[in-house]
Amino acid sequence: AGKGGELTHDETTIISGALDLTQKTAKDAMTPIAETFSLDINSKLD
Repeated sequence: AGKGGELTHDETTIISGALDLTQKTAKDAMTPIAETFSLDINSKLD
């Protein structure tokens, strides 16, 4: 089937990140509205 052996650093990082996601809620990823800003639709971005 698959090859045996140890996981690479990248593989362990990916797996660790995926497992950490099971502990997070949408609230953890959101920015409070008080910390946001908006621009006028006609504003020119430089």
